[in-house]
Amino acid sequence: MDNPTVKSFAQEEIETLHVMWRRGINAPQSSSVGRLFDAVASLTGMAHVLGYEGESGLLLEAAVAGSGPQEGFRCPVSGETIDWEPMLKQILQAPSPEAAAAGFHAALADLIVETARRYPQKKVVLSGGVFQNRTLTEYAAEKLDEAGIRYFLNRDVPINDGGIALGQLYHALFRGRL
Repeated sequence: MDNPTVKSFAQEEIETLHVMWRRGINAPQSSSVGRLFDAVASLTGMAHVLGYEGESGLLLEAAVAGSGPQEGFRCPVSGETIDWEPMLKQILQAPSPEAAAAGFHAALADLIVETARRYPQKKVVLSGGVFQNRTLTEYAAEKLDEAGIRYFLNRDVPINDGGIALGQLYHALFRGRL
């Protein structure tokens, strides 16, 4: 494959990674959107090695700066599963890393709205490390507003991992487990 991620590895590394993936060796599945940011940063050639947590999100956010929202890439949802493959293919075919980053952010915002519509009885809370990315937060808030969906943002508690323990404590108290 002719893309920046593949080019960042030697042929023997690609072969080893493929065997590891095929056998499930050190190839855990992840539900972290942060890992998706890492993948997109690599596929666009922005970063293959990261120096700190959240670096890929900052790089992608900077790439979008000034471009304004665009139509999000396709991410079909079937049941509880999001199919990322069509979006990743569109990222690889984007005319520039900036266009790829903008389409990626818009796709995530579209998915947030779609998920909120699927579960109207649930509250929408934009929290977690990826929402330190101002572009993602603004796109999601704008699209939720357009859809008439109420949402919440952190105000007094850190939006990233620093607020996770508080959320876990609240959940445990709410569920009567403490």
